[in-house]
Amino acid sequence: SEAEVLSVATRAPHPAEAAMFAVADTEPLLHLHRIRRVAGAPVLHSRISLVASRVPEFPREPRKAPPLIYRHLLEAYGIRIAAVREKVTAEVATKEDRKLLGLPAPSAVLVMDEEAYDQTGALAILSQHRATTAHHNYANEIR
Repeated sequence: SEAEVLSVATRAPHPAEAAMFAVADTEPLLHLHRIRRVAGAPVLHSRISLVASRVPEFPREPRKAPPLIYRHLLEAYGIRIAAVREKVTAEVATKEDRKLLGLPAPSAVLVMDEEAYDQTGALAILSQHRATTAHHNYANEIR
């Protein structure tokens, strides 16, 4: 599969995000919006959040953002993802889901809310992935 970063932005966390990351509500978070394609077809889009101060040199231009975030965190910052917790549900596709994934209305998407923890047990990444399962299945592999 291939990943393309659609946008990179910084903003203050929502109260729940600040609590989960154990940061002040003024601590900037880095937010990425990414799409993953298989054989050129869109299958999943993701919203990914990290504490910006932990990744100070992370590229802010979408075309320069690394496609493999876990690997980049390890190689650039020494942050090793040691555990991932996922909650998987199904939802009716939103207008954005339908546009990005090429789905008709109505459609359903697989929703994965993900918490990725580093080697110290601290939350490193908070993500939501929204996927079509029409012609693909979801597989999670961490190396």
